[in-house]
Amino acid sequence: MIETEPRDPSHEPTWHVVEDGSFCRGECLECRWHGPGRRSRGSARKDAELHALTGCGDETQLRSLFPAGAFEETA
Repeated sequence: MIETEPRDPSHEPTWHVVEDGSFCRGECLECRWHGPGRRSRGSARKDAELHALTGCGDETQLRSLFPAGAFEETA
């Protein structure tokens, strides 16, 4: 298992990305939330960033504020 840190080193990280075999998932260091398994590190990172923006809150509510597909992986 490999852990990667957020891109911005100036802030104390509240999440990281955990790689487990072929999949990655975002994990919150505050509440121990973890996102779904993703093939893309970028998608797992977006899941974790979105969770961090909610303050360990309701991810569905925050997603509703953005256009459809804003957090989906692009090819």
